[in-house]
Amino acid sequence: FFFLRFLVPSHMAEKNHGFDSEALKKMAQHQESKVMQNQTNERRALNQGFSKRATVYFKKNTDSQYHLDSECTKVLIEKCDKCIVKLNARVLTQTVEAWHCDDTTIIINVPIKTLQLDMCKNLTVHFAKKEFFDSVVWAGLHNFTLKVGDDELCSGVEQVQSTVEDLKENFDQFIVRYVDGKLLQELIVRLQNGFPTTDREADAFDEQQKKNDKLFEEHVRKFMDSQFVEKKLEEVTKVDDPPADSEEKEPKKEEEEPEEEGK
Repeated sequence: FFFLRFLVPSHMAEKNHGFDSEALKKMAQHQESKVMQNQTNERRALNQGFSKRATVYFKKNTDSQYHLDSECTKVLIEKCDKCIVKLNARVLTQTVEAWHCDDTTIIINVPIKTLQLDMCKNLTVHFAKKEFFDSVVWAGLHNFTLKVGDDELCSGVEQVQSTVEDLKENFDQFIVRYVDGKLLQELIVRLQNGFPTTDREADAFDEQQKKNDKLFEEHVRKFMDSQFVEKKLEEVTKVDDPPADSEEKEPKKEEEEPEEEGK
């Protein structure tokens, strides 16, 4: 794997890390939500009681299984222990976020573009088909297993700490995607303008930029070293502006003499 440094802004400290309980409470007050909270040994199929505009929120559940069988906008999973969450219906934003979960499995049977995972232990994510998968961004995971169809990647802090200098466990983020047909894990970095990328992509961009600059320089040198300008100047015929009274005038026709009478 390639591991690249993610420079996180100071406002994304560990205690916030993109998930703030108070912010989530405020969110729930202003939009429709379906909350499954503080449940133990539950077996639930969620297919009614909310519309597709709802955010489905699983929080502090233990030894429970949930099948999400109706459309929703987004899925949040927080502090669930020994749970199974199975997504069978379309998620409109194609976004799932999970944090502080232990011994939990997420089974995904629909397309998900954004999967954010943070500070979980023994977490398994299984995409039933490769076409459902786009990427995973994670931080602070221990013993993480990602399955995409028949492909599998095992990772976590233990696997990366020896390869990343000064690893900040709950701060540095990694991204997993398919590159050249294989699952590739990379440490995310930020460019000077704040744009998130990876070292591999930044190097590829820099290399292409160097090639473009070299081609442009060669073009300019070739142009300057040629006799192009001189030849073009020689081909131009310099013509002075004609004087104002130099226009040709039509010659006047001679008047015919009238014929004499009697001839």
